[in-house]
Amino acid sequence: MKKAELALRISEKLGTMPTDAERFIDVFTESIKETLKNGEKIVISGFGTFKTRHQKEYIGRNPQTKEPVKVTASDIPTFKASEIFKNDLK
Repeated sequence: MKKAELALRISEKLGTMPTDAERFIDVFTESIKETLKNGEKIVISGFGTFKTRHQKEYIGRNPQTKEPVKVTASDIPTFKASEIFKNDLK
């Protein structure tokens, strides 16, 4: 499902315009990015947790040339689904 399709589904359930739902999606995702960038985590009960984990620097390989490449350390965004959400998918 693409963003426009999700916005349409949300707008139908809320009785709003799809453009309003799309704006909500934009604000929601930007808020998640800003919060994670500040080193905080987001817990949505019954859904899951967004947080970052630190990936250490390591030596990888260029798949085309097979030469070693230094991959710098970085913070990686992660999402862990709650047990309620996992069970709803069964």
